[in-house]
Amino acid sequence: MRTYSFRSVDEWKSSLMILPDSSFYELLRSVFGNIKTPFNKQRLMDDLFVLLSRNDIRKTIAAYINQEDHKLIAAISLLEDPTPEELGDFFQGDLRPASLLFNLEERLILFRFQDEAQGSKRRLALNPVLEPVLAPFAADNGILFPCADRTAKAESQYHERSITDNRFLMALVSFISGEEEFYKVEGIRKKVLDNGKRLFPDLDLELTARVLEQLGLFFSQGEKLLPDPVKIRDFGALSPQNRREYWASGLYHQFSQDDSSGDYGFPRSRVRNLALLIHRFCGLIDPEKQYPELTLLRWVKLLEREDSQNPWRQKIQFGILLKAMELAGILSPEWGDESMRVIIPVVEAENSSALIAMDSAFSFIMYPGISYDHVMKLAAFSSLREDSPFGFELSRLSVVRGFNQGLKAEDMLNLLKELSGDRIDESLEWSIMDWENRYSAVSLYEGLILSLSEDRRYLIETEPMASLVQKTLAPGIYLLSGESHKAAEILQKAGVDIIAQPKQGLLEAPGMSRTFPPLEIYRQKETSGFRDSSSYAESSLEAVKEHFRQHLKGLNLSKTEKDELLNRIERRVIFTETQLEKASIKFEKLEARLLDFPGKTAIAKQAIADASFVEVFWPGPEGKTSSSFGTLQALDKKEGETVLVLKPLLETDISGDTDSIPRDIIRIPLGKISLLRRIKKSYFEK
Repeated sequence: MRTYSFRSVDEWKSSLMILPDSSFYELLRSVFGNIKTPFNKQRLMDDLFVLLSRNDIRKTIAAYINQEDHKLIAAISLLEDPTPEELGDFFQGDLRPASLLFNLEERLILFRFQDEAQGSKRRLALNPVLEPVLAPFAADNGILFPCADRTAKAESQYHERSITDNRFLMALVSFISGEEEFYKVEGIRKKVLDNGKRLFPDLDLELTARVLEQLGLFFSQGEKLLPDPVKIRDFGALSPQNRREYWASGLYHQFSQDDSSGDYGFPRSRVRNLALLIHRFCGLIDPEKQYPELTLLRWVKLLEREDSQNPWRQKIQFGILLKAMELAGILSPEWGDESMRVIIPVVEAENSSALIAMDSAFSFIMYPGISYDHVMKLAAFSSLREDSPFGFELSRLSVVRGFNQGLKAEDMLNLLKELSGDRIDESLEWSIMDWENRYSAVSLYEGLILSLSEDRRYLIETEPMASLVQKTLAPGIYLLSGESHKAAEILQKAGVDIIAQPKQGLLEAPGMSRTFPPLEIYRQKETSGFRDSSSYAESSLEAVKEHFRQHLKGLNLSKTEKDELLNRIERRVIFTETQLEKASIKFEKLEARLLDFPGKTAIAKQAIADASFVEVFWPGPEGKTSSSFGTLQALDKKEGETVLVLKPLLETDISGDTDSIPRDIIRIPLGKISLLRRIKKSYFEK
């Protein structure tokens, strides 16, 4: 597993040295107290390096690290020095990094540097001087991806109604292929929908048809929805898990279109790339665990980040992706006590033994476990019965359809004998052979070449067939004018009930890729092998703070001075007793509560002046506390009451379906505010 690469100590020193003097000395005074003149930045940086290298100081800094600190440190490591915006996006629905980063900077855990290679962006990095302290927290990224042991095995409700089940796929292919008129102008014919509902009661046939076209397994031609045998064969050759992943990708793109995302006409490679992302996502999941949505969302964000240079990358709408993976049978829609979704392990067994039962001379029932190659061959020359999605029948029309795809009567009979244990009726064998003889007697080719056997050549002398003949190419071979379906209609009216219309090679949709690339096992980067330990201990943190509180009590300082130093202890910026004894005290009020109107007013004015963030808390409905985080726009007077005008920070919904949820300006009477807290701006932003 890749470890975090700390930047050089010189780079850390440089990032502090180039700070404006006001910010630089404010930071250093918080550590050393009053600084002697003349000021020497280089000497001060050397002193700071020595201080942070002391074992006792490092132990204190380590003891101060709590759960929120741990998450931020681990995320900065995992995201490899992100921008503050990238960190905020990663923590959507969990933390507000904007309110926490300043504290980590004044505790010297983080610093910001200018990334010239990326448009001079400010990025966050871990302090290399504290590498022995921070490295364990940086490596322990399991805290970012909570999970729990599964309490029960979830049964997949998709097993016999899934695109990965060979019988179901055959039934679907047979049903759609057997409908001569699948579409009409406004969509799928009602008769087809009704038949589909009867055979597949839980299936959304319209959605399924769109996904089949999306993946190229079928293509529309006029009123027909025609199979592409090459792609169907390649799709079936994939593992069951790969089929689910491709199907989920097709579903996602259909839902994205329905959601008016504007993602119409996307390239087929985008479907493949999303299937690969889903495959990599599945590789992160332990089937013995259950996960909250927060963990799944973060995995998707990391995979998107890895794909940032992919020309076909797309902004994933997380809620839609979850919906697609649920319908594809990858995730269970079940919920646990902590809104956990449960992964469904895919187990598909195949069997080479007798797997069909001939329940009449011309029909059979298919059993589970049949191989994909066998079901596709059967689908080519059989049709669904009306009473069961796994019951099939052999008819003149279905067998002729198989002849048109290049199958021979011998191939069909050998397959039926093999799968049924040589239990087929003699009447079926005789009928298939007879249909083949009649099929070869009259052949209608694309390109309007008519072939007639010697005993059928009288047909060409009849009207209106004679009027279609443009040229006799050879005895029994004629070039016709007009369209093939008109010629077929004339032949049928003349009493010909079987007309061969063989295709030139396998039927394939134009302009489509001929293969489904297998989704090879993806070599996981830093998104695998997550650890789930926690190195911090709240008891140690409180003990260190209490030690400094007791030391502060013994100092001869005013109440105002002690209050300021106590605030620093609570902010965990005190590493040693010397900071309390020689402190440079500049009282700065950062929060005010309840009836402290002067304090709330002063904080609000300061926040407006330097455009810093604030957190506001006030009583909400049903005794609950409402809160908001953002920037103050003004302090207004209304009917003698001071009103705080707040513009909340844009926050991203946990669903990830939108970049952000806009919040309107809110107005809160100062008297109703129970707590107003100003968040100091970063030293690197001043």
